[in-house]
Amino acid sequence: MTADYWMEQLEKWNQEIRFRPNDTKAWLGKGTALPALGRQEEALACHDRVLALHPEHAEAWNGKSIVLVAMKRMEDALACHDMAIELSPDNAEFRYAKGITLACCGKHADALECCEKVLALHPADAWALHQKGSLLACMDHKEEALACYARAAELNPADAVIWYDYADLLEQMDRMEEARICHAKAAELDH
Repeated sequence: MTADYWMEQLEKWNQEIRFRPNDTKAWLGKGTALPALGRQEEALACHDRVLALHPEHAEAWNGKSIVLVAMKRMEDALACHDMAIELSPDNAEFRYAKGITLACCGKHADALECCEKVLALHPADAWALHQKGSLLACMDHKEEALACYARAAELNPADAVIWYDYADLLEQMDRMEEARICHAKAAELDH
């Protein structure tokens, strides 16, 4: 999405806030638009505004965590992820976001645990399987990673990123013909 799109979104949410200053949806919307414009501090303030109004608003905790990750404040982000998950333990999106943050911190085993919890909630979640495959590959569990990529590609065959990662792992495993097929599939989807 372009900067123009995010500017339009920001103006829309600002108008909502002018008419309804305590509208949590508007503050969350503004908090989502601002980072796309490089305005993380302001986005953080939006999520804090929602939390001041509703301290148990799980989506605001999750949104705040995402902004904190963009600001490279990983420990603060993880604390916010934990709050979101505590308030909404069955929300796979919150666990998935925490897993990505943990992976960014190099905590692959902990990130893998988040993927497992997402998959316990949603066994056919292609992105969670893809993330699990990536983590397993980083941990040098290539056969298990390959199985995750294969299942993710089966569940979401139109996702080029899954196919590219699948192909890259096959190359690492010196399975060149299979890698070539996966690369071709990914390239076909990219066009």
